[in-house]
Amino acid sequence: MIGKLLGNRYELLEKIGEGGMAEVYKARCKILNRIVAIKVLKNEFIEDEEFLMKFKNEAQAAASLNHPNIVNVYDVGQEDNVSYIVMEYIEGENLKDLIKKEGKMPEKRALKIIKQIAMALSEAHSKKIIHRDIKPHNIMVTKDSLVKVADFGIAKAATSSTITTVGDAIGSVHYFSPEQARGGYMDERSDIYSLGIVLYELLFGTLPFNGDTPVNIALKHLHSRVEIPKEMEGEISEGTKALILKMTQRSLDKRYLDVLSIVMDINNIEKDRPINNFQNNEEEKEFETKKILFGRDQIQSFKDDQYEEDEYEEDDLEEYIAEENKVLKKNKKVSTPKKRKKVSKSMTIFAIVSALIASLVFLGVFFVFAGPDFFPSNIFSFRSSSIETPSLLGLTEDQAKEKAENLGLIVKFVGEEENSRYAPGTVMRQDPGEGIKVKEGHEIEIFISKEREELVEIPNLIGGTLAEAIEVLEALGLEEIVEYRNSSDSEETVLEQRPSRGEEVSEGSQVRLVVSKGPEEILEVVPELIGKNLDEAKGSLGNFVLGDVGYNEDKDKPDGTVLSQTPRANTQAKQGSEISLIINRIERIEEPATRNMRLTIVLPEKDSVAIQIKDLTTGAIVYDQVIVPADLNGVLAVDLIGKAGESKEYEIFADSVSYARQRVDF
Repeated sequence: MIGKLLGNRYELLEKIGEGGMAEVYKARCKILNRIVAIKVLKNEFIEDEEFLMKFKNEAQAAASLNHPNIVNVYDVGQEDNVSYIVMEYIEGENLKDLIKKEGKMPEKRALKIIKQIAMALSEAHSKKIIHRDIKPHNIMVTKDSLVKVADFGIAKAATSSTITTVGDAIGSVHYFSPEQARGGYMDERSDIYSLGIVLYELLFGTLPFNGDTPVNIALKHLHSRVEIPKEMEGEISEGTKALILKMTQRSLDKRYLDVLSIVMDINNIEKDRPINNFQNNEEEKEFETKKILFGRDQIQSFKDDQYEEDEYEEDDLEEYIAEENKVLKKNKKVSTPKKRKKVSKSMTIFAIVSALIASLVFLGVFFVFAGPDFFPSNIFSFRSSSIETPSLLGLTEDQAKEKAENLGLIVKFVGEEENSRYAPGTVMRQDPGEGIKVKEGHEIEIFISKEREELVEIPNLIGGTLAEAIEVLEALGLEEIVEYRNSSDSEETVLEQRPSRGEEVSEGSQVRLVVSKGPEEILEVVPELIGKNLDEAKGSLGNFVLGDVGYNEDKDKPDGTVLSQTPRANTQAKQGSEISLIINRIERIEEPATRNMRLTIVLPEKDSVAIQIKDLTTGAIVYDQVIVPADLNGVLAVDLIGKAGESKEYEIFADSVSYARQRVDF
């Protein structure tokens, strides 16, 4: 499959995981140029309509959910008998691998992980979706400790018919709820039980129940209580102990009503506040009831978890579970599994049960005829000292207080929560729930429903710049969280957003943006350009580009050559980056143009005379000759050379005596 292109879009890069029904690949989306995870249904299930339906259910269930703690589903498709789901790629590891690597976790860290899983389940449960396979293998932890719940492959809408049979049980038996193991009615509280087993494993590094066969383990979920290991008693808080025990109650009605209650109790534990959600004697009462139903010897074997393989066949166990369901539903006597036991033992149990029934009948008849006054008051009390908590859901606070006070109970208002099921101003949750036996004066905490906040629709931010996205989010009253990633897109371009376009969130919510920081940097050795002229330097740049060019003068180096470069030669720099140069430029001083000017001198009347002309600017003698004035008609003309624009003064000597001075402008 490696290298295969699905949907003419997704290129499979490498296999990163495998489950019971599918393989998971890391892939690249060629359209959006991003890494994704693709779950591909295994070949052996392609023709299996049941598995195809489960695979389709996963896509539909997960696609309807959008939450920071749930793995996003982007696409689903089928091509050449390959059914696949395109999901968010998570850089991290699953919780099971983390437990194997690190062992048991500190209480604080374990509770933070459970809280995030609970928030993900709250999103699913709000849409009436039960996960049904909560286990560490389906929970991813990113490098920044963000928890992501995945694999809604066996998720199912929570309806009145949410029942699974023993033969059709799916998921991991170590994390099964008792009703899932039994094949009975399941609802959101079934996920809570599995979450409690995960918390147990995080804290203690082991599982509460183990066995040689899956059915053996399932029976332990049915008949054994989850108990805190004695050696760990002092290592976790009393609140966390109660949290585990409440989440893993065998009876649905004795667990938390919803996962948000778990979140609130974790908050209490983190702030060292007590939680009062659990009466430890409830399980014992349930257990004592089963002693009457099944008989002492059989119940003792369940209590001690002694399930010997030579006593049970798997078919017998399934038959036993089915029979037990009838007991739970009809309160009738159940048949034990087919066991290789002696007839005399059966007769002994029958005799004990018969004697017990006869004794009860005798006491009943005796009481009718003798009357209650016959017995001392300290022997029997026929009035219950406990009160069953009523349902306060849907009542106003005043109505709830009145109803509770009539029964001798107290109502305590805890807070308000958004809720779409119950009208604003009415009780939407209570603790303890309905039907829990408490003493007179016991306190019932209530939570009042409030109207949902105005929601803001998330706009499309992908493709724009980060600055534009921030401006839009600020206008909507939302907060951005920015994460950068290498991409072929321009820097600061928004590549991804969560929540997606069209999602509705409350004001003040956070929007996570994935922003391009440009292509991945590739380093390369910088070439040597010093000593080359500019044209030669340009030809030697390779994968670099020419940056700024400046000039300096060094008369010891050839004119026009490179004196220095930035970055320096033989260092490493990002491929495609600029190299700046300094070029040698020697200044040339041009001589001004020269001009010839004529100096005219009227000579003295002599037969001959020695004439000298001295440049007073430089002191140089520019003319020195003996001449005959008559030959020149008494006038001497001398041509002098000077620089254009220059003025000079000359002194004229006749026979070594100063004769005249004259200024010449060139």
